[in-house]
Amino acid sequence: MENLPPIGQLRATIFTAPIVYDGSNLKRISDLLPSEDDYVPKTFPANQFVPGFPIPNIEGQMPIEWEMFSSKSKLTVHFGPQKIDITKNTFINNEHSEKEFCKIACDIFVGIIDRFKLAPTRLAYAPVYTPDWTPSFNKKGFNEKIYAKNKFKNSALNNLLFKQGYVVEEILNGNPYYFNYVAEASEGQNIEEIKPGSLRIKLMLNLSLDINTLMGKNYVFGIDEVKDFFNNATVYGENFLEYYIG
Repeated sequence: MENLPPIGQLRATIFTAPIVYDGSNLKRISDLLPSEDDYVPKTFPANQFVPGFPIPNIEGQMPIEWEMFSSKSKLTVHFGPQKIDITKNTFINNEHSEKEFCKIACDIFVGIIDRFKLAPTRLAYAPVYTPDWTPSFNKKGFNEKIYAKNKFKNSALNNLLFKQGYVVEEILNGNPYYFNYVAEASEGQNIEEIKPGSLRIKLMLNLSLDINTLMGKNYVFGIDEVKDFFNNATVYGENFLEYYIG
């Protein structure tokens, strides 16, 4: 797809068992991350615990939610009770690095899965696009594509907000799996120009896509499936994006 719109955020996710924050796990994760990117850890209050893990005994804290952030790569690796997210939400002008992001995320996930002997049960890729409204790409035209009924009592639709989902069969490592394709759209605002005493705002579309595998007792993914998913994640995203704005 040519002329891809600006990105607001990229997220890659695996759903798996938690990795509790402690000195040993911090070192094991740090060893997997590029040393030149200078990842720094951050912990969150431990207000929930997972059965099977020891009761916290250090000031009541054993965080099962924590993250590693790099100010150089602008990537965050977030460890939660049920999943691991890798996100990026800072981009230079016209930067479109989805393939690079997915490759880095895949490498990190594969390293973590291998080192901690994890068995992910769901995989997800969720880009957010933020194209500006223009004379050729505007709210009225976008609405007319999405809604068969674009008027109520002869009044045009004014507020853009919708969420749609589809279930699609895809192939991972030669085997069929069902994916959720979910799109959510709303009208947003961004700062276009700041001058002394004045501020100019531009309107834009927030189009969030979430492509993820369904939950199922037979949906447990190995490293080959993880690689296949994230190697093709940008293709899934571009095909779904084109459905809406292509």
